[in-house]
Amino acid sequence: MSTEESDKPENPELRRFPRYRRSLLVRFMGNPPYAGRTLDISAQGMRVATLRRCEVGEPVVLELYLSDNDPFPIRLRGECRWSDVSDNNDNVVGIDLGRSHSRSLNVIMEYLEQAEEQ
Repeated sequence: MSTEESDKPENPELRRFPRYRRSLLVRFMGNPPYAGRTLDISAQGMRVATLRRCEVGEPVVLELYLSDNDPFPIRLRGECRWSDVSDNNDNVVGIDLGRSHSRSLNVIMEYLEQAEEQ
């Protein structure tokens, strides 16, 4: 386990926003673009499993799909806060979504809260 991994708070009381465990498609709009899936997501961040590692501090532009056939993904801006390799050799990255537009974050949270109620 890397130092970055151990620095992440595991205790939900240490988080400002609730985390939702959802597997949603994420496209990183880099050069070249690449994809991943969320492991969990909140109003200000997400944990993503992907084949590519991102550099800590790297700005990222993302498209989040609320379903796999969603024709209108949500465009997000963020920063890679940590990056590690999981037990099954996936790269797992922590993305801070603080650079995203508040309307985009509100749409995500409304979707997650509604999905949680079902």
